[in-house]
Amino acid sequence: MRTIETTIYAFDELPGGAKEKAIEKMREITKYPWFTECKDSLRAFCDEFNVKVTDYCLSNDYRAFVSTDATTRHFRGVKLSSFDREAMPTGFCFDCDLRYTFFNEFKRTGDANHAFETAIEAFVSTVSKDIDYYFSDEAIVESIRANDYEFTEEGALT
Repeated sequence: MRTIETTIYAFDELPGGAKEKAIEKMREITKYPWFTECKDSLRAFCDEFNVKVTDYCLSNDYRAFVSTDATTRHFRGVKLSSFDREAMPTGFCFDCDLRYTFFNEFKRTGDANHAFETAIEAFVSTVSKDIDYYFSDEAIVESIRANDYEFTEEGALT
């Protein structure tokens, strides 16, 4: 039988290189927790206009997109006065981006189809930025500290 002793470190006690390894390891094992809520907000917004989401990729890189079957026919007869800007169908924060952008752009241009497309673009941009932040060094270090994760001297999670 042998006994192996390992010294355990809080993140702030790690040497510089080990901190970088710890951050990278946490980034690898971390998953963005809000994908379901993002999709729910998107679908609820689209459902209001009887528009279907045909494809999407929500990510923090240039490939993020949302495709729908929206055409001008989906927006015939849509009036700004019948759209409740403050109604948040899912209660998730991304409802705001979709609804406020749609309302403001529709009010500005009078074109509901254009306002819808603009709202979808704003949604994709906001989700991408949120994902970027979630995987940033700053957010990962904040999570490590908040959860009191511990590491070996090399930066491996214990």
